[in-house]
Amino acid sequence: MTRRSAVFGIPVEGVDAVWNEARPFLSMALAYDDNRFNIEDLLARVKDESMQLWVAYDEFSLHAAAVTEIIVFPNARVLRCAYAGGDNIEGALWFDQVLEQGAHEKQCSCIEIIGRRGWLKLLDGYKPTHTVMRKYL
Repeated sequence: MTRRSAVFGIPVEGVDAVWNEARPFLSMALAYDDNRFNIEDLLARVKDESMQLWVAYDEFSLHAAAVTEIIVFPNARVLRCAYAGGDNIEGALWFDQVLEQGAHEKQCSCIEIIGRRGWLKLLDGYKPTHTVMRKYL
């Protein structure tokens, strides 16, 4: 059953109102992050506006959340989606449309998603460009 979603970028003054609902979904994504960030780190960065919080609601409740950041390179601005999680996979398609609009508003030339390969099957127009490799010390 497909649930109709509405996706919103949350202004910093609204973060506290939705954070407890968004937290479990972001924690799902942090489970794959090797402890580089914890949930409190994400909240601090969203509140200092170095990262942005996005949430998806259906007619019943919040069912997905994502955190993005704007990466500024010498020749490009990139909207990077670093953390996302939810309980409605179809909601990913709604996120993509809203993130694209947000990227245009922020004068970004592309959207970059850091995530598991399964996202490639869900989202149109994305191509793998790099492989992330880690050597643990």
